[in-house]
Amino acid sequence: MELKLIILGFLKRTGPLHGYELKDKIAKEVSDFVNVKLSNVYYHLDKLHDDGFLNSETDSQTGRLEKTVYSINEKGIQLFRDLLEKLLLFNEESFFKDDVILYFADEFADVKIIDYFQDKLRVDENRLYYCKNHMKDTLKYVPEDHRKTAEAVFLHSILHLKAEIKWTQQIIQLYGEKNNE
Repeated sequence: MELKLIILGFLKRTGPLHGYELKDKIAKEVSDFVNVKLSNVYYHLDKLHDDGFLNSETDSQTGRLEKTVYSINEKGIQLFRDLLEKLLLFNEESFFKDDVILYFADEFADVKIIDYFQDKLRVDENRLYYCKNHMKDTLKYVPEDHRKTAEAVFLHSILHLKAEIKWTQQIIQLYGEKNNE
């Protein structure tokens, strides 16, 4: 559902696009906060088209391969709104696998837990650095009338990463102190 929603949303917001342009926009503008496989974009474009949610035209430029350009139609706009509405109604419970790991941490040597969380800390610090820089780059591509919402989405990710980093540092400290006792 998520990738269909993203595809329909981009086509509604930006107008007609060919597959490569759409993949590029998804990668540049939303890949930091949605978990989609870009390799599935063409499959979903074809499926949405076959199911009557998208229109298509062949764009043949001189000396280049023909490209299929997709646009959203009224049926597609309604599906987009329905999918978006479902997101508003779906209140997913947060599940943190690290909490499960900690709950059963006595199954491991403390050093293994510390190593795991040190690796996690490095990954999250890198993700935070990337996210901050990517926000600066991405906001250049986002239309002015959507920039505020795009920035809010990035800030959501950044604040989550900062909180996760702080918590991870505390876990490392806690297990370090436990080993020093």
